[in-house]
Amino acid sequence: MVDRSKGIKPLPCVLGQTTVDNKLAVILNLIPKEFQTLGNPPNFSTCTRDTFPKGFVLNISALLSIVRDIICAMCIMHDLHVAHGDLYAHNIMFGGSNSEAVAATLCDFGASTYYHGINKCIADKFERIEVLAFGNLLEDLSSIVQIEDQAEESVLQELQKVQRQCQDHSISSRPSMEIPTGTLMAPWGGTSCRLTDYSKSPSNAACSATAETRWRSSRGCRGLTNAIS
Repeated sequence: MVDRSKGIKPLPCVLGQTTVDNKLAVILNLIPKEFQTLGNPPNFSTCTRDTFPKGFVLNISALLSIVRDIICAMCIMHDLHVAHGDLYAHNIMFGGSNSEAVAATLCDFGASTYYHGINKCIADKFERIEVLAFGNLLEDLSSIVQIEDQAEESVLQELQKVQRQCQDHSISSRPSMEIPTGTLMAPWGGTSCRLTDYSKSPSNAACSATAETRWRSSRGCRGLTNAIS
């Protein structure tokens, strides 16, 4: 099992910033070497949906752990007015194994958008597009989960309810990332994933305290200017 006390977080921590070939860049912490990519990119058959290695399955505990961490990551990003823009399984790294509780980290911020200060209606739409991507991710992961008993089947059904809410064709009818958090955090006692709660941990506080400052200083640069803890 991955030890979270070693600083593994649902988002990489920004250690600093530098300039490479006259372009602004940030320095992120290294992802542990035991982490692996959760999925593979789409192919010509799936078009827009990720693929998975043949025979790859997750048990319900591993699935919920991954989902929990991605919800945390997305809540933090939206708190900082950042849209990831490419939420797929192939942009998620996970540690542990597919048969035990795991830790997941969201990666690849090349398509991200900083939307602080824009019209709230447009900002909400940015976030609801991300919610749709999260719903699609839930659907993809639900297709590879291995169910052992009726209790696990019930958990999966609740997960699929959230999935359908996130995939609603009406953008305004989709929940924010906070709503699925409450539903899916039940196995962990309803733990919150808001940025303010994430920052309370001593290991996260230093990164979170400077996150928005670094964002504001690098908002003119696209790609890896995602100074998010």
